[in-house]
Amino acid sequence: MRLDQITATLDPSLDRYYTLALPWERARIDRLVDDVPDLATFIRAAWHVLEPETPLVWGWHLDAFCEHLTAIVDGQVQKLIINCPPSMSKSRIISVMFPAWAWTFRPALRFLTGSYVAALSIRDALASRRLIVSDWYQARWGRIFALTGDVNAKQRYENNQTGLRVAVMVGGATGEKGDVRILDDPHNVNDILSETTRQTVTDWYRNTWSQRGNQADSPEVVIMQRLSKGDLTDFLLTEIGGFEHLNLAMRFEADRRCVTSIGFADPRLHDGDLLCPTRFDDAAVQAKEKTLGPRHAPGQLQQRPVARGGTVIRRDWFEIVPAAPVGGVSVRGWDLGGSVDGNPTAGVKLRWVEGIWYVEHVVTRQAPTHDVERLLKITANQDGPDTEQSLPQDPGQAGQAQAQYLIGQLVGYRVHASPESGAKDTRFEAFASQAAAGNVKLVEGPWNGAYLDELELLWAGDRDDQADATSRAFHRILAGSKVGWYDEVA
Repeated sequence: MRLDQITATLDPSLDRYYTLALPWERARIDRLVDDVPDLATFIRAAWHVLEPETPLVWGWHLDAFCEHLTAIVDGQVQKLIINCPPSMSKSRIISVMFPAWAWTFRPALRFLTGSYVAALSIRDALASRRLIVSDWYQARWGRIFALTGDVNAKQRYENNQTGLRVAVMVGGATGEKGDVRILDDPHNVNDILSETTRQTVTDWYRNTWSQRGNQADSPEVVIMQRLSKGDLTDFLLTEIGGFEHLNLAMRFEADRRCVTSIGFADPRLHDGDLLCPTRFDDAAVQAKEKTLGPRHAPGQLQQRPVARGGTVIRRDWFEIVPAAPVGGVSVRGWDLGGSVDGNPTAGVKLRWVEGIWYVEHVVTRQAPTHDVERLLKITANQDGPDTEQSLPQDPGQAGQAQAQYLIGQLVGYRVHASPESGAKDTRFEAFASQAAAGNVKLVEGPWNGAYLDELELLWAGDRDDQADATSRAFHRILAGSKVGWYDEVA
């Protein structure tokens, strides 16, 4: 029985309140009268059905999920982005339990759910179906609807009240539509650094997913961890707009406190306060930060692909000086591009004098292969014979042949070629440590701004060419310090 039916005979003032209430307020009143539990209560009660051996660790962030999802199904919020760290039960609650709860009072809702790979979307759809057909659920809401037998597959199932759930992957969904769309993890963490792959996801959202609502105001939810600038969250907030943004960092940052239009505010008080310490205490979070490293931790844990002051490098670490002192040892490291449409070629000249590293000069050029050769010759001539040119050598015979050819083009100069070893971020961290200690200075030049821009956005931006060239020069000088190759020119 609805509240308006009850209050019409009991209390006219309550009936008047119901009449004047906003639609989303009426929806919540109706559920209260019909004894439908709120989403948080439903999750606590249903958890054992899906996770009989895993206790539910509740935190205020789960209340925040529930409040905003309730606002979605009631029409208070139309478009919602939820950013939070991994392993916070987001998929279990949002993609599995939320649709099952919504069907207890709106069984005709049609859900369209997606993920970057079909297996994940199907996994959550199956878990939701397992909850719906459980004895626990059927004993409470089996009278309201039943799954139909003719459409009851892993990727698509219906109920006898015209409700529907369809599971798709990024790149699919053509021809499908939903009253509520849920996009859970649209990016593969292993592909996120590819600009082309990121663009594929945003293009699919723009051209397909955004058009898959049954009505112009059909609500949608996007759930993901931040992985890179230019990811779908970045695209939706900067280019599309209109999204409520529930943004929850693992460690609280007061200047980024999340406040939303439904009255939610992150309750933490002090910088560094943890999101859910009963689940991940400080030791556990530190372990995650160490494992992810400076390249990934700011995005996945803090929900900002660029750490405050830079992911790896901060501008204020560098003193800009008029010139480097004479002496020491000098190497220009190269990162070679080969196409006007690909990555640029970058050459970074480092000089090491009495324990201080001077970035003396940086050159970058978007150029085809024959222009790269010309750039190498001109730059080597400008650097002079005391600066070694250090070139990367691609693996395999073709890489060796290219390196020998380029060395042959630089007759009269000291040239070294070697394969890269180890991960890019690991190679660069040694240089970053010296910069953090104040041991790196920049010689004043027009390239300073572009160089610091790239380093400050490192691993979150689209370029790492100057960083790779810096790492090559840095490690070549370190290697020389062990074998003494530079003694003759030091």
